[in-house]
Amino acid sequence: MLHTVMAFLPLAFLIVYALKTRKMADAMVLATLLAVLLVHRQHFFTGLIDAMYTTLGNSSYQFALCSILGFGGMISLFQASGGLMGFRDLLAKAANTPRKTLLLAWLLSVIMFVDEYLNALTTTICLRDVSDKNRLPREHLAVQTNIMACCLCVTVPFTSWTAFSVGLISDFGLGFTDYLQAVPFMFYPLAMMLVSLLMALGWFPKVGMLRQAYHRVASGGAVFEPGEKDEKLVDIDEVDEHNVSSAWNAIIPLAALVGGTVLFDNDLLHGIIVCLVVQFLLYVIQKRMTVGEYFARFFSGVKGMTTIAVVVGFGLMLSDANRTLGLFDILINGIGGAVPRCLIAPLAFVLVGLTVFAVGGCWAVMTIAIPVFIPMGLAAGVAAPLMIAAAAGKTGFVGYLIDNGAKVDKRYYQGGTAMHRAALGGYTDVISSLIDAGANVNMPDVDGMTPLMIAAKNGHRFTVELLVRRGADVNFRNVKGETALDIANKYRYKEIARFLQNEGGRAKSPDSGKEASDGGNQGLGLDIDDWNDTEFDW
Repeated sequence: MLHTVMAFLPLAFLIVYALKTRKMADAMVLATLLAVLLVHRQHFFTGLIDAMYTTLGNSSYQFALCSILGFGGMISLFQASGGLMGFRDLLAKAANTPRKTLLLAWLLSVIMFVDEYLNALTTTICLRDVSDKNRLPREHLAVQTNIMACCLCVTVPFTSWTAFSVGLISDFGLGFTDYLQAVPFMFYPLAMMLVSLLMALGWFPKVGMLRQAYHRVASGGAVFEPGEKDEKLVDIDEVDEHNVSSAWNAIIPLAALVGGTVLFDNDLLHGIIVCLVVQFLLYVIQKRMTVGEYFARFFSGVKGMTTIAVVVGFGLMLSDANRTLGLFDILINGIGGAVPRCLIAPLAFVLVGLTVFAVGGCWAVMTIAIPVFIPMGLAAGVAAPLMIAAAAGKTGFVGYLIDNGAKVDKRYYQGGTAMHRAALGGYTDVISSLIDAGANVNMPDVDGMTPLMIAAKNGHRFTVELLVRRGADVNFRNVKGETALDIANKYRYKEIARFLQNEGGRAKSPDSGKEASDGGNQGLGLDIDDWNDTEFDW
């Protein structure tokens, strides 16, 4: 019972603190520190540093970090060039009524689909003055822009969000094709984009606070009433409305961003670099800014995105810590088994939606939601695209690969197998599928580490129990002469150590090091050079 409470504590703290304070960054950092403390206890500082290094080495975070900071620099340069204000003046000629203004904002959002932050900032900067002149409540422009920015970034398969999400689901053997197949099931974002268009046309009723805003403006009130200042995860300098240049200073770099992305196999980072190079050439040659001013504005924009970049990083750290605490195992094996298959996808949608609303951010929430709902849904037989669409999907894909001739014991870098990767993540259902397909439960990697040892090292208690039940050798020794019990003791996972001891596990004897060094690779059947030449190939 205590183990379950500890597993849920960091996530509960995150939601409660974020709801109470509306400070997403503070909540994420504090929840992560709490989770690391529960995992490492007296070794908190060492564990925290290790978690930071692990996150910095995570390819999904590397992509998120580069794209977020790149967009920050790009947006700041757009503002300094005066191109956005020139684009605003161009749009203002056509946006001479409230309806036309909202329609232009809707179309501009479609054009700026590639990233939600770039979309939201560009659309609002270009059209807020035009909107004010046409006596539109600023709330309508804000809600429409946010709907379009977020929904387009999810449903268009060539965006920063798609790339980040594909990076997360790749840990489960899924990829771009699976995400693409999920798009038709994304009913909510598709419906909301239609609703925002109908609202712009005046064919959908205004409700709630938006309706109150229209009443305020109709009665002679201000089009914009500043409320309480919420936390700013993105802190880009206010645009100078008097700095106006040709609209081409915005159009050409934006075209370069989209074109560069498509040209380089839909790689958004290539598109960002191409756009920054085009901005440099365009603005410096025109003498809109000097080389020094270019880099000063670029780094100013990068600085403004630091908070959101750090929050996403801590979100990945929290996800790893939650996995070690056993939260994902509890949810997958406990709740997943109790919920009817037909309700798993709707449950994922509701819970993820409420969590995003509570904490005020989506990128970091996905680092927690995807590792829970993907294996939960597919373990119950729910189609992967449907679970991805609801924010969840893996074991079923592994089963598909196995059914189509996947080599379950094929080695990849350093001699690991699919079983090692599943043990690393604590994916019990995947491990069961692999064993059922004939995978060797005691296969060691180049360091003599078996899946059982990997699971023990990462604190996956349910995975350890499953492996032992399915025939894992509790006394197999790695090249250091360590058993799974030694490893559990080393990383202070007391419950795992107690379980292994009850299953007959023995700790390393003082003189066992020589035996391990002489025969640690028992039964491997490969030279070290052979290990390094192997590849992971389904």
